[in-house]
Amino acid sequence: MMWRLPMRMPIATVMLVLITSAASADPLTCSLTSYKATPGLTAAVSDNTLTVTWDGDKDTELRMRLAIVAGTPTIRELAVRKKGGSWATLVTNVTPEFRVVSGMRRITQQQLRPDSIQALGGTVSPKVMEMYKKDDGEWIDQAVREGQIKAADVERWKWEAFWDAPLYIEGSGVRPPTHATSIPPMHGIFGQKALPRTPDEITRATARYHATTCEVKSNGGRLEITFPGVTAGIFAGRLQYDVFKGTNLIRQVVIARTDRDNVAFKYDGGLMGLPIQGSRVVWRDLAGRWQDQRFGGQVNKDPATVWSSNRLIAASIGCRASTTRAPSSTP
Repeated sequence: MMWRLPMRMPIATVMLVLITSAASADPLTCSLTSYKATPGLTAAVSDNTLTVTWDGDKDTELRMRLAIVAGTPTIRELAVRKKGGSWATLVTNVTPEFRVVSGMRRITQQQLRPDSIQALGGTVSPKVMEMYKKDDGEWIDQAVREGQIKAADVERWKWEAFWDAPLYIEGSGVRPPTHATSIPPMHGIFGQKALPRTPDEITRATARYHATTCEVKSNGGRLEITFPGVTAGIFAGRLQYDVFKGTNLIRQVVIARTDRDNVAFKYDGGLMGLPIQGSRVVWRDLAGRWQDQRFGGQVNKDPATVWSSNRLIAASIGCRASTTRAPSSTP
């Protein structure tokens, strides 16, 4: 996910005061070996806090203070100002949140159709072609018996699958519309499990953080701040913040890997601890119309889905504003 912070700061600024209970920070050991100080892009560690300061858009300056609290990387403060002016605090004591759901990637009949096999460099016998034209559901098994579909082909072609619906369980609800043409082989194929899918194939998890150290690395006009020790279901890796000189952008990502084969996944990312009262979000819906949601009152227990035409949503936190771009991920 990526945030865009305000470009304009009014001369008379109404300060946003957040009343929070700040937990004490863990001891912070942060490597600056790969960091090179440059004007307008600096980092320093003091009192168990990493402070990153950089030049933003249109004569603005930004400051982010990071610490580790009970193993969780925490943004102690995010602030912005006109150069030479007073700092205006945007948020304090917010933490990253990532949720991931994973399933099994399967090749589908769409990739195994005779015309698809030919397009992907394979050959098809007249018998298999005849069975396919007669809508004989055994044509895939016949192609395997004749050696026209091999294990190596399935391993390579399965990543062409776009609509294999890895999170759909039979009997769990409405069938995905893609199942009309994109059903995986019912009997399985080589090492691929047969249908129906089973609940144990699906893992849902929220990221957990076990950070004890961090690292700051210079990479051209940006700084990369990483915190190892992230686990999220079948994935393990690190949390990373990127800040970009000359922009008001901050990128928050989890970079992780899994040793499990045939994984399809999608994820959601955001921040926890943002104030609700006085906040709002705006976006363009799928018809291009502006939508405006103001927060307050009863809190949703479950995530709320936003249908945005371009995956952009602007948030106003009290008297401050930011823009978030949602990640693009397909199961």
